[in-house]
Parts: sequence; structure tokens; C-alpha cells
Amino acid sequence: MNNSELLDRLSKIKRNSFKQIPNKDINEIVKSLSPEDVRSLVPGIHDDIDLIIFKWCFSSNKDLPDQLAAIKPYLKFMNSWYDVDMCMAYISSPIDFDFYLPICQKYISDKNPFVRRLGYVILIKADLSNEDILNRIFSLIKEDGDHNVRMAEGWLISFMFIKSFDFTYNFLLNDTIPYSISRIGLSKGLDSYQISSIDKLKIKKLRRVLFDKHTKNVQ
Repeated sequence: MNNSELLDRLSKIKRNSFKQIPNKDINEIVKSLSPEDVRSLVPGIHDDIDLIIFKWCFSSNKDLPDQLAAIKPYLKFMNSWYDVDMCMAYISSPIDFDFYLPICQKYISDKNPFVRRLGYVILIKADLSNEDILNRIFSLIKEDGDHNVRMAEGWLISFMFIKSFDFTYNFLLNDTIPYSISRIGLSKGLDSYQISSIDKLKIKKLRRVLFDKHTKNVQ
């Protein structure tokens, strides 16, 4: 199957109200593709084809090493948050943190903001109940000029709250994580159904403390 044949198939599918192809139809196409089909597709020409390639790389390989090896030739074509976040469903947890840390560090330093986002999203699958791992992850969180990357960093912090609330709370209270990122993590924590109402009150108080600290620093 080449690009023209796949685009012809996609053109016959009714899109949803967001002008997107329904996920169930994408999944059916992905399941029907052979490795030879995927190799015949040319990435970087059409977003729907890119998404199908990304999804095939993760869904057709069960282990993260194989998934990352499959996606490697296509990383530079990632150009939306959805391309990245759909990978979450296919990554088993917890990942071997020491093994994948160098890979995530490489991704986080990539010039493509969506590859940087992928680096942080993979870390969500680490053992976030381990305080040593949390410390090492916090050392990777830094200011980024791209909104999509900052959102991923904040999302990661919200998962840290879920798995290790007290540690994460105290770290943010006593450290200098950029406010542009910590406030996203706090907001996503407040949105999470996995955090208790009592802990959400603590998050609200922490948000005020960090806001006041940030305001004082910028004056």
C-alpha cells in the first residue's frame, strides 16, 4: 500500500465534528497494515498518514525497545501532541528507568518540541513511587519555549502527585521548578479524580504560595 492508496481509503471515511477520522477507523487501518505496507508509506506529506505510521509502530510492537526502534526513523515527522500522547496506551509500566533515562534525556534535548514532549511522556510510565527516581526526574524538568512541552512537564508532575503526593508537594514547596511548569502540574493535579479532596486543598494552598513567590521574584 502506498500513500495514494491509503489516502483514497481515508477519503471514504466520514470524519467527526472535529474533522478528524474516528479512532476506531484509524485502528482498523493500522491493524490491516503489514510491515511492508508501512515501509512503502512516505512520511511527512500528510498528517493522517504520519499518525497511522506512529500508531502502527507502537501497537504492532509489544515491548518499549522495539517500539522506540520502530519509531526512530519517523521521530522528525512528529508534529502534534496527539501523535505523542496516543503512545501512552501502548507503553507498559513501570519502565526500566535506568535503561530509558538516557533515551529520554536525548529526546528532551531534541530540536523537535514533540520529540521533547515524548521524552517527558515516557517518564510518566516510570515508578513514580520511588523517591530516587522522582529526584532524578525533577532534575530534568526545565523551562521550555514550547507550550506543548511545558504541558507534558506539568502532566508528569500531576502523575507524581498521584503516586507520591507528600514528596512532590514538599519538593515543589522547597525547590525552584519554573513557575510556568509547576502551575500546570498543580492545575492538572486539581483536575485529577485520583487525588483526594483533602490533598486538592493542599494543592490550592501550594499554588498560592508558589504564585506569591513567583510574583515577588519578578518584581
